[in-house]
Amino acid sequence: MTTSRIYHLHVIIVFGIFLNFSLFKFGQGHVGTAYVFSALFFLFFPISFGKEMLIPVVFFVITFLSSLISTFEFGFNYKMMTCANIIIGSALGVTLSKFYYNKLGDFFSKVCYLLLAANLIRDFFYIFNGHTSYNVYDFFFVTNGGPNIEISILAMASLLTRDFYARFSLIIYVLLKSSLYDSRAGLIIAFLSAFFYFRDMLKIKTFYIVVIYLFMLAVVFLGLFFETITYTFLDQFFKFDLEWSYLMQEQGRLFLWSSGWDIFKNNLLGVGVGNGIRNLESAYHFSVVENNFHNIYIQYLVEGSFLSVFVFLIFARRVIFTVFTRDVFRKSTYGAATAMLISGLFQWTGYGIFEWLIFGLFLGQVSMVEGESRELMEDG
Repeated sequence: MTTSRIYHLHVIIVFGIFLNFSLFKFGQGHVGTAYVFSALFFLFFPISFGKEMLIPVVFFVITFLSSLISTFEFGFNYKMMTCANIIIGSALGVTLSKFYYNKLGDFFSKVCYLLLAANLIRDFFYIFNGHTSYNVYDFFFVTNGGPNIEISILAMASLLTRDFYARFSLIIYVLLKSSLYDSRAGLIIAFLSAFFYFRDMLKIKTFYIVVIYLFMLAVVFLGLFFETITYTFLDQFFKFDLEWSYLMQEQGRLFLWSSGWDIFKNNLLGVGVGNGIRNLESAYHFSVVENNFHNIYIQYLVEGSFLSVFVFLIFARRVIFTVFTRDVFRKSTYGAATAMLISGLFQWTGYGIFEWLIFGLFLGQVSMVEGESRELMEDG
């Protein structure tokens, strides 16, 4: 097979990892296309990872052991099997970043175009059938998760490409969809993506970047203020009394975060992956609509113990250290990892292949950069 065909095969395989198709049931869960394409990835990619996987492996071991121990008290939960996504996603990211290293931005531009095309085809299908994504209850999502996760994944994908058209096509799409889905996370990540692009590619001073950033926010917000509906996602940004009222009604993110801390205080070794919300429901004696705490740090603390959070914070420290002490914007994965850590404060489950793919990409590229630096020092 020629180099060009291998390259495009790799693009299709990575694109397939993003897709949300359930192939068959497995116990209480299901096996989706992400796992099939992940398997294909390792068949068609030369595996290349070593010490870069140390943190993901340690994190996986701690989280899985905590989940295993918790079965004696809380019973078996099939969701503990999602711990495998930590290894799968990290290995995918590390291998991909090392294999394509300097061409990673070009590689993900192709993936981004495929993602955008798939979403537009889906949207046109519903429009031609007389529906919009805003009023269809059983709406099909191209990527895994609901509307907020899909928008966030698209925004995160835009961070991984250096192609102007690919990045800003996704950003514009995300901004439009954020207004329909009331998605704060997608909006924030999209603006982070724009911020990193201008700072990196145009070499503009930070002061002017902040001005551009604020101007873009103002344009979007002013446009949304003219909407005919009385409730917009702007209320979620500016009307803090809404979140406070949700807390009083034992709903919303503030309630999830505060109750998560209470569960942790009574279970320092963790309740096991998938048991966090189950324990919350048992403690408060009512059903919770959400299936996660909308904060990966609290999620890890509640389900994986303080040890898993400690290990994850070691990784987060490495990202932050790299951001502030290296040429952070030289590699797109640095910005993507930063955006994932920030959006993790209010989004993601923390055990998805995609989250750990981003972290693996960062670990692989920073390893390559460090290797180059050592070689230059030795040659000098």
